[in-house]
Formats: sequence, structure tokens, C-alpha cells
Amino acid sequence: MKNLSLFLSVLMLVSCLLLFSAHSHAEKSLKIGSDEWPPFHSAGKSEKDVKGFTADLVRAVLRKTNVKIAAHRIYPWKRACAMVFDGRLDAVFTTTETDERMKYCHFPEEPLTDFSYVFFIRKEDEGKLKYDTFDDLKGHKVGIVSGFSYTEKFVNFIKKEKNYEEAYVGSDNFKLLMKKRADYVATSRRVGYNHIRELGIGSKCVALKKPFMVNYLYVMFSKKTVSREFADKFSVALKKFKTTWEYKELIDKHNW
Repeated sequence: MKNLSLFLSVLMLVSCLLLFSAHSHAEKSLKIGSDEWPPFHSAGKSEKDVKGFTADLVRAVLRKTNVKIAAHRIYPWKRACAMVFDGRLDAVFTTTETDERMKYCHFPEEPLTDFSYVFFIRKEDEGKLKYDTFDDLKGHKVGIVSGFSYTEKFVNFIKKEKNYEEAYVGSDNFKLLMKKRADYVATSRRVGYNHIRELGIGSKCVALKKPFMVNYLYVMFSKKTVSREFADKFSVALKKFKTTWEYKELIDKHNW
């Protein structure tokens, strides 16, 4: 019995040391994932060249805390989430808090930024289609992105109505809109305008004024490889960085 107790104690100690070692290593050099979501982040000319407002912001804050980035790559959103949940990635951004994500990841108290979700429609439908309540969406197809976190009320509504089309990347929803396979596209106002500019359809789409969702966006750190203390340290550094001229220059650079 004594031998068993000793064995279990040693096993617990070794497990704690291994976990501490994993956290310590990751917190010096992070493996980061994001999805293709301009203007927040998008692929640049190389895997190491992820561009966008939150990409620049996270890099700046990590630099202030003397943490290196081992890799920052673009993945489909669902894959990025799965990889940070199981520890293949140390951090993923930009994301909202959900019960599932908080089960596997640490969220800093300080958000990267806030954002509002609106509906985009074809310019030719302006005055015909509107959004005051979700009932205005009845009988119309709504384009959404697979794996994104929308409000429970919105998701329940479109599932009940069975009036939605799912795409893996947001720009595909605007292609559906132009082909009249969707009548509304649900997306961030900033992201939507970025998509229509890149697709060259700025004169053919318009955003409805009233948002259907306002939320905050964060970095999430894998509980497998990053400690709660590190997430708190990042939060403090992020909040402090937002008071600097460097942050103001970042805001101006990205027209945020």
C-alpha cells in the first residue's frame, strides 16, 4: 500500500513537472493560428507574413512581453479551433467567448477589439429588403460562415426556418449573394466591406444599418500549453499598450 501511494505521488509530481515544462516552453515562443478574415487577419506573401489589424496588434503586445512567435499560419476556422483545443497550437485569434472555447482555452480579460455584425444585401434590393427583426429574414436565404459563433437566437431562428447557406470563407457568401443564391449575408461590417472591395462589387452591395449582434473579440490560449498566468499577463500588457502612441499609429494605419 505504501509503495502504491509513493508511486501515485511520484506520478502526480512527474505530470505536474511535464505540464509546467510544456507551459514554460510554449510561453517563450508561441505557435499561433488564425483564419482568413480580413481586415482582422489574412495571408500575406509568406506563412510568416500574416497581415491585418489584430495580427499587428498581437505581434506588438507579444513583442512588449518578450515573447516570440514560432509560427503564425492561416487555417480554416474549425481546424484552427480544433488545433488550439488539443494543444497543437498555443493561441488562436480573433474569436469570441463561448462555453466550448472556454472549456479548452484561457481568455484574457482585455479584448483585442469590439465589432458589430450586420446584414449585407444587393444594392438593387435596397428599399425592398430590411432588417428590424429576424422575421424580416423569413422566405429569404441568409449566407453564414461555417463554425462561426453567432447569437443563439439567430442560429435557432435560421435553423427553424431552414433558410441559410453555409460557406467556409466569408467571401464565398458574397459570391452567393451576386448569384442570387442568398439574399442576406451575415458578417462583420468591417469584414463585409473588405470582401466587397476585394471582389470588386462595392457598387452592387450595401450594409443594412441596424446590427443584429455586437460582441468583443479575443485571443484564446490553449490550456494544454499556456498557463492562466500567461493569459493574465497578456491581458495587462494589451490594456497598457492601448494607452500608447504606438497603438494610435496602428489604429490610423488600418483606418480602424
